[in-house]
Amino acid sequence: MMLLEDQAVAQARRSGLGLPPRSPARRILAPLLALPLAVAAVACESTSSTSIGPSPVKCQVSLAPPPSSIDAGGGKVAVTVSTQPECSWTASSGAGWITGLAPSSGQGSGQIEFQAAANPAGAVRQGDVAVNDQHVSIQQNAAPCRFQVTPATQTVEATGGIVTFAVNTLVGCNWQASVAAGWVAVTNTSGTGSGNVSLRVDANGGPARSTSLLVAGQRATLTQSSSVPPLSRCTYSINPTKQSIDSDGGAGTPVAVSAPTGCGWTATSNDSWITVTSGSAGSGNGTVRFNVASNSGKKRTGTLTVASRTFTVDQDKD
Repeated sequence: MMLLEDQAVAQARRSGLGLPPRSPARRILAPLLALPLAVAAVACESTSSTSIGPSPVKCQVSLAPPPSSIDAGGGKVAVTVSTQPECSWTASSGAGWITGLAPSSGQGSGQIEFQAAANPAGAVRQGDVAVNDQHVSIQQNAAPCRFQVTPATQTVEATGGIVTFAVNTLVGCNWQASVAAGWVAVTNTSGTGSGNVSLRVDANGGPARSTSLLVAGQRATLTQSSSVPPLSRCTYSINPTKQSIDSDGGAGTPVAVSAPTGCGWTATSNDSWITVTSGSAGSGNGTVRFNVASNSGKKRTGTLTVASRTFTVDQDKD
């Protein structure tokens, strides 16, 4: 019936006639037909969004570091990840010595293994592992410090000067240097890592001498040459070579010794009645003085040995 009524309305509009009045049935059914349309319109206007994945707050992760510091030699280590089963994550590290993260991504709780390289330094180092926006600190022990001093032995001339020894060790290893001898001064008594130790050596006015440089428990030997020439270069002469003394005795004329600088010598009496009073030892040029006892007997002759030369004393009888 409504269909026929709709057709009549359409025909009236085409013919220019007025619209026919609504039938009672149309007046009754129209509101009923409008109700579902209104409900549909309201349904279209009030849309709702439904999440199809886990919320960001729910997917926070927590990380647990290795139970202890990593050994200096390195090795495989694990970090524990805790989160909800449906939550995914990715792992990375900015430390060059932390490599091979496995797995580098995952979902839910688990463990991430990685390889820690050996620590080449004598100091503790730290890195980190990042999972999503969370970071966990990784600490590795320092490598044991070992020291070497080179050369093991070094010689400096009698004139002295500056001598340098090299200290070889790891980065971050501290050391101290010392020398017990008073004729050597250490210009830098401490350092960190590899470096040099400089020694200032005084001139040597005597025989050869040596001492030890001590660096972090390691010893090196320093030897200084003698200022005394080799014996083959030492030649001696005395003047005079003999002297006569009257029977009263007394002080003799001093004996002059000629020798190169650094060449040592001694003066000794070979007879009990001749006594060396000064110059019993010397180096280079020098003077020997002696005294002769009085003679109450017959004429006598005695000798002194001065710088390996013989000095003769003749004494008259009383």
